[in-house]
Amino acid sequence: MNKILRSFTLFTALSAASIGVHAGNYWTASAQDGWIDGYVEATLLLSGNLDASGIDTDVDDRTVTLRGKVETDVDKALAQELALGVEGCLLYTSPSPRDLSTS
Repeated sequence: MNKILRSFTLFTALSAASIGVHAGNYWTASAQDGWIDGYVEATLLLSGNLDASGIDTDVDDRTVTLRGKVETDVDKALAQELALGVEGCLLYTSPSPRDLSTS
């Protein structure tokens, strides 16, 4: 009986520890997405060759989505390249053809 009680206690302790690890991974990924989002927005806004005031950024699992309007196709390509250049960004995605359309 004592051996069963020790096994149950060990199982409970390990289960509780793994819950904390999973929560930590979630918060780490969320913080990383937030960091990438801020970095991409700052990069776009500080670019001297691009008016990024009409661009909205969204990051999910290190995938950056740009939405909004830019003036030319060159501005669109520049915004995409700047986003891809951010450390930690895996890829750029555009969920619909209207995203980041030109005026």
